[in-house]
Amino acid sequence: MNYDRFGARARGYGRVLKIAALGVWVASCSGDSMTSGTVTDGGSSTAASSDTSTTASSASSTTVGGSGGSGSGGSTTAGPTTDTGAATETATSATTDALTTTGVVVTTSDATTDDPTGTSTGGVCPQEFEVPQCVPAQGPPNAVACQLDVECGPQQQCFVIPLLGGLCGECTQDADCQGGGCTPPNPLQSTGAICNNGQLCAGCESDATCVDPAAALCGTVIDAAGIITVDTCGQCKTSADCSDEAPNCVPVVDSINDFTGYRACVPDCSRPQDATCEPDEHASCAPGFCTIAVLMGVIELGLCGECLSDADCEPGQSCSDPEVDINNDTMTGARCI
Repeated sequence: MNYDRFGARARGYGRVLKIAALGVWVASCSGDSMTSGTVTDGGSSTAASSDTSTTASSASSTTVGGSGGSGSGGSTTAGPTTDTGAATETATSATTDALTTTGVVVTTSDATTDDPTGTSTGGVCPQEFEVPQCVPAQGPPNAVACQLDVECGPQQQCFVIPLLGGLCGECTQDADCQGGGCTPPNPLQSTGAICNNGQLCAGCESDATCVDPAAALCGTVIDAAGIITVDTCGQCKTSADCSDEAPNCVPVVDSINDFTGYRACVPDCSRPQDATCEPDEHASCAPGFCTIAVLMGVIELGLCGECLSDADCEPGQSCSDPEVDINNDTMTGARCI
């Protein structure tokens, strides 16, 4: 992996200064504006702009590894010889057995849900579905800002992220680590890069890094339009890697400030309101839609929500923008209000 070393030496890694600097850079590079989502920072809400083609051609690109609602109600008409309760119980059991993990239990209503794309979602939202918890590796705290390796301590290297500068840590690529990969620094938490053991949500450059059979594929979780790409070990890269019981490959990001996550295979209608999802692929979302928030003008983050436009809401209601609040570390999908 090659990393451009450029820019003035960072004197500190205050979160607000970095976000503001990136926002100014994006604004200067982009002549167009999009309002597909908003980013809330410091209590104010501003429309997020994105021109990914301009951004990609104007900045260096770094690929790095990472460390680690509710369904709508419906009605059912009983047939003369069909036991719908037994069928639902069997379907739910099969889904649960197919993907048995330890982690957070997502509860959605046992209701018939229409797929906004026009493709059947399977008809019934699973009552429970577990997604593994991602415990991100934590690099050295209060990492020293740097531009060159010589500015770091013994056995440390300077991991440089374009526009954000560098932080001293254990590695800059998987080859620097034995038996795993390199988890990149977290510029929002000022922690340095650290070697991992190839577990779930560990940073990676290839599948070879991912030694856990339950998380054997290196997939992209965060893609900042040619500036930085966060790749981690997970269950899938695309939906083609998933089973019929859980056919949707989605990014699972519990905390945007952790700057990481992983990709998981999930059933239709299993992701609740505000949970992360694959942009423009709606089947996994119990509320009905995967809405898109634009973070810092360059990062598109899919969040399950109730609507894409006012037309999806009841008369008299409007569709709110999806939001990412970095200060409070919250993510909110669109809602009819």
